[in-house]
Amino acid sequence: MPYLISFTFMSVVLAMGYELSRDVLRAAQLTRELQSSAAALRESEERYREVVESQTDLVCRHLADSTLTFVNDACCRFLGRRQEELLGRKLLELLSAPPNSA
Repeated sequence: MPYLISFTFMSVVLAMGYELSRDVLRAAQLTRELQSSAAALRESEERYREVVESQTDLVCRHLADSTLTFVNDACCRFLGRRQEELLGRKLLELLSAPPNSA
């Protein structure tokens, strides 16, 4: 009888070890997939940014109250200000003021 309990105990331990190792391998696979997805997302964002920033059209992003959160180079040239001067400012105020007066 002691051997039967011992064998049963060992079977349970081995089964738990198998399940644990399978979970660890799955977690490693998910980590690799996540890293690959993150790299692909970074590449996509870089391509998008290059397209937007190289546009000759005015491109800006703003909040509902017209606070600028993004401006491309063409927008900076049009408004006569650097990006640092425009971000956080209200577009409506900038459009009503002459260049370099705000």
